Amino acid sequence: MRILVIGDIHGHNGWDKIVFKEDWDKVVFLGDYFDNYKNTPGKEQVTNFKEILAMKATHPDKVELLYGNHDHSYLNKEMCSGYKWQNQLIYEEVLKGAKDKGWLKPVYIHDDIIFSHAGVSSYWLKEVAQLAHPQDITWENVPLDKFNFNGLTGYNSFGDTPSQSPIWIRPTSLLQYPIDGYRQVVGHTHMGAPVNRDGVWFNDMMPKYYIIIEDGNIEFKENKYEIN
Repeated sequence: MRILVIGDIHGHNGWDKIVFKEDWDKVVFLGDYFDNYKNTPGKEQVTNFKEILAMKATHPDKVELLYGNHDHSYLNKEMCSGYKWQNQLIYEEVLKGAKDKGWLKPVYIHDDIIFSHAGVSSYWLKEVAQLAHPQDITWENVPLDKFNFNGLTGYNSFGDTPSQSPIWIRPTSLLQYPIDGYRQVVGHTHMGAPVNRDGVWFNDMMPKYYIIIEDGNIEFKENKYEIN
């Protein structure tokens, strides 16, 4: 199994060039499909996301779409930085459609690797979601409001507390509460460079980098293709 992992795209294209260039059996998008800081028009960002959805429709078993905090902004009205009220309706429509079809997921697990937008802490899993296993993190088991930004273990405006959900948690808290037996691949936090820390691969580095996983080996790859 050769897995291609695309980090937070935030309305940028260029993921399509990576998908075309690389050989892959499955591609995983780590969420945050909207809200870039180049002020790309909302309709263009929707078109970009619809191209991803079209790929999912064509290859339903080969494409995994994960849910990020910027997606949550438009589905659960929990506004985060970059939120654009003028795009609320058009973003909400396509995100809700994807979620209702079962295409937009909170996590994806392959062998011993958990893929999510920000990471799954053992604290959130057991104390907030009240689940025993990461495989149980589904929309059926975890209501949408359990993914809200919270202050259950103290308030931190950056989200660096262990009770934060897989769309909000930050690296320090995530690394303090690992899930035994699993590695994780996440986006969300821009680290300055792609990095592996204690079995967690952080890659909120689109458009510069993406990840290839093959035979259990995880590798960062530099993207040499033009991104808009």
